Amino acid sequence: MTRAAIAIVLVLAGNTRADPPCKSVVLEAAAGVELAPLADDDLLERAAIAAAWRADRWQVGARVALAAGTGVQLVDEELVEGGVWLHASRRLDVLLAWRVGRAGFHFGYAFVAALALEPVAQLAIHVSPRLDVRIEPVAVHLYRSGVWQGTFGPQVGVAWRL
Repeated sequence: MTRAAIAIVLVLAGNTRADPPCKSVVLEAAAGVELAPLADDDLLERAAIAAAWRADRWQVGARVALAAGTGVQLVDEELVEGGVWLHASRRLDVLLAWRVGRAGFHFGYAFVAALALEPVAQLAIHVSPRLDVRIEPVAVHLYRSGVWQGTFGPQVGVAWRL
């Protein structure tokens, strides 16, 4: 009976095998447009660069982002992130993570520093073994400086694994 159960499991498993451990450094560049419903600006343009270290399913990294609008001349962010990768298919991975750091709002006449907090749900579409297209369908950015503010919108980028 035990031999039959083992044979059935081996037949059902087919050619599946676990992926080898993945340890790599990843560089990413992204851009997007965000809505700021609670602020003077209705629209902010954002650009970001990031570096991360990925070990198997876990990722830690750092990100620098700049955003600009009409009322806010510049928003600069410095963030760290930690998250886990979920393997959806051979060509698609999903990152669930949190980013936390500091944001500076430059209004021209005043500067406001704030806590920045971002929940992350990012899709990585594998184009080649070292190149991914990264998509955040709804990137949410929360800021706290006395009261909570927020922006949201899509971001698209590319990532290179070194």
